[in-house]
Amino acid sequence: MADDRQQIFREKALRLYMANSQKMVLPRLIRPRALGYFWGLIALLGLGAGLLSSVQVPVHVTGRGLIVARDSPTGTELVLLALLPPDSRVDLAPAQHLLARFATNREPLRASVMSVESHVMSPQAIRERFSLDAALSGSVTEPAAVAVARVEFIPGEIPYVAYAGSISHIEVVTGTRRIIDLVPRLHSFL
Repeated sequence: MADDRQQIFREKALRLYMANSQKMVLPRLIRPRALGYFWGLIALLGLGAGLLSSVQVPVHVTGRGLIVARDSPTGTELVLLALLPPDSRVDLAPAQHLLARFATNREPLRASVMSVESHVMSPQAIRERFSLDAALSGSVTEPAAVAVARVEFIPGEIPYVAYAGSISHIEVVTGTRRIIDLVPRLHSFL
C-alpha cells in the first residue's frame, strides 16, 4: 500500500532541490562594481604608507642658548653656547645647523655648530670653561651637552655686541627620520 502512494513532487524537481541544497552558496555582500573602488582605496593606502616610509623630516634637539663675548685677535667676537639635554650629546656634531630664537619677535639667528664639547659638562664646569659672568652663571643650573657656534651677523638695527649676555631658545638639527617613525606603533607594521 505504501508503494501505491503518489509522490507530491516531480522527480526532476526533487533532484534539483537536493543538488542545490548540497551546493555551498556564499551571499553577495557587495556589488561587483564596488569591488573596484575598494581595490582603489587599498592601493591609495599602500601608496600613502610607501610615502610615509620614504619621506625624511629633520629631527631637532632643543635647549637654552647663551651669547658670550670673547676676545679674539680681530677684536671681540660673539659665541653662542648651546646648552642641550645630556642625552643629545651623541647626536651633536660640528657643521650642524642651529637656530636661536630670542624673546622678542625678531627673525631667528641662524648659525652652524663650530665645535662640540667631548662630554656632558656640569654647571660648574660650564661656568669655568667659558668664563661666564654672574648674570649668565645663574642660568646654568643643570648638566648639559655643550655645542659652540660663532655668531657672524645678527639681523636688525641693534649693534652686534649688544647681544652679549643674551639668553635664547635653541634648536639644533641633529639628523633626519622617516615620517612613519614618528607615528607610534605604525612603523612596526612596515
